[in-house]
Amino acid sequence: MDMQEFESMPASCFVFIHASPGDRVGMVTRGVSGCLITKVDQKDMTDAEAKKVVQVLNAHNGVQPEAADRMLAAAMSGWRCQRRGYEEGLAA
Repeated sequence: MDMQEFESMPASCFVFIHASPGDRVGMVTRGVSGCLITKVDQKDMTDAEAKKVVQVLNAHNGVQPEAADRMLAAAMSGWRCQRRGYEEGLAA
């Protein structure tokens, strides 16, 4: 991911995390490593229902599923593109 793609991502999005029921809906914030577990998921929901909740919340906020997937991957890898861009800016 380059800096242009990073900057074009939404400020935040909801993501589905493979975890215990009640802890499967998270929120990712652009540039912040990891994700926050929300209280949106319910223990009696199926994985499919939790994924649908994520999809509906993101659609309401104008976030495409592909963007949410990229943001989750970037947040779990520490947003390396942001650091690289920041370090390049310092060197200039």
